[in-house]
Amino acid sequence: MKMATKRGDPHKPLLPISVVIPLYNHEEYIGQCLRSIADAAEQPQEIILVDNGSTDRSIAVAEALGLPNLVIIRNDRNLGASRARTIGARAARHDLICFIDSDDFLGEAALAAAYAALRANDLDYCVFELMRVSQDGSETWLETPSPRGIIDGAQAFELTLGVWQIFSMGILHKRIYLDAVDNFEYHGHADDELIVRETFLRAKRIGGTTGRYFYRHVPKPYTTERVIGQITTNVAVLEMASRSRELLSTDAPLRHMRNVVTRDLLGLALRVLRGSGRSGELRQLYQQYRRVGVGWAFDDLPYWLMRMVLAALVRQTKPS
Repeated sequence: MKMATKRGDPHKPLLPISVVIPLYNHEEYIGQCLRSIADAAEQPQEIILVDNGSTDRSIAVAEALGLPNLVIIRNDRNLGASRARTIGARAARHDLICFIDSDDFLGEAALAAAYAALRANDLDYCVFELMRVSQDGSETWLETPSPRGIIDGAQAFELTLGVWQIFSMGILHKRIYLDAVDNFEYHGHADDELIVRETFLRAKRIGGTTGRYFYRHVPKPYTTERVIGQITTNVAVLEMASRSRELLSTDAPLRHMRNVVTRDLLGLALRVLRGSGRSGELRQLYQQYRRVGVGWAFDDLPYWLMRMVLAALVRQTKPS
């Protein structure tokens, strides 16, 4: 792992924040990502670009911008975005960190607005509003507004179950994030969805800002590996929610998460029976799912029926 650093720009006010950007082969997007930081009137004191062995011109594009306070960490292979974030967070010089994906970008003054809200309200975590952006950047729409009041970590965690009702990106204290990733077991897909929930649970005061984060929707192949990876994460979230059920205001969020996993496992079972999935992973995930006891309500009837079908399909699969 190699590191390179540029000096800061003394002519712009600097925020005591380390921005961490994982990067892998995004030469067409990394320029806009970095310019959205550089063009702001107030900039972070440190921008850490963690490159996962890009084979395109991503690093050349980033270096050509000549950004102040740019730190480049070069990994010799693709370790995944979640591991890259952790590497960047551990290298950060400041207590406050902000993660941005290399194909996304920030709205005008988003960092400054989040920093001001964090300081004014003594927050552990200040989240952005989530704006969805089409791949070519021609369309944008508000997907997830940020909290308007102060909530605790359990409330934020609850808002992630079933359907995400809170965005994960923002400014937070580095120690909370590093506490969440200590001894974390990465499995390669959607690890960040587990890590952010662990981070939320460790935060005491979470708030929002009108600062906007623009998330670019880049379609990805719907491969068996991706399907299994996402279900593995969702089953782990279900287990986490079950362990934390005493923190939830009602059992509805836990039921919603169980319903999501039921639907996902049924889809995987159908793939296995068509020969495009692996029965070993299906049976293992199904057993994990069964061990989490969650009650059923009338509104869950479609998912209860899915569970019946799922059980029958799993019995038809052969152990691999």
